[in-house]
Amino acid sequence: MGKIDLTINKTGLQHNIEKAKENNVIIPTIAQMQHPETIPEKIQEKLKTVGLWDVNPLNLFRITWKNEAKETGGLYQAVPNYVEIPSELSGVPCRILAMAGKWFPTGCHKVGASFGCLASSPASSTRRIITPCGPPPVTTAAAARSTRSSSPSTPSPFSPRR
Repeated sequence: MGKIDLTINKTGLQHNIEKAKENNVIIPTIAQMQHPETIPEKIQEKLKTVGLWDVNPLNLFRITWKNEAKETGGLYQAVPNYVEIPSELSGVPCRILAMAGKWFPTGCHKVGASFGCLASSPASSTRRIITPCGPPPVTTAAAARSTRSSSPSTPSPFSPRR
């Protein structure tokens, strides 16, 4: 396996900085996503007018498990969103907690993984951030691979069950 090239691509970095400024995109830090109470008050005030599923760069600050259960104007809460499955349903004597991704932007916790791929290396990458356009390439490639390689003996994960 080859090494990851962490060389800073100054042209790509400058392009990404210009596009972010042009589109009023502020990138939250990992610490802010983990501890949303540290997000500046100025940004929290603006979030009060933004819907959870609006296409708005401020929603990047909502990539956290601690979003309030509100469709518009929600901020953060101390405890992450979860559901406890009672022993009567699970059949086991321990607590089972299921995290709820519904209150992430787009209603899915995978938005964090997608954003992480895009934002993790704006300086070292030759990728250019222009606009979001569909699922991450890994997802698309994996789906295409599994569809191409399917045969009657190896059903595609997208095929109906028999």
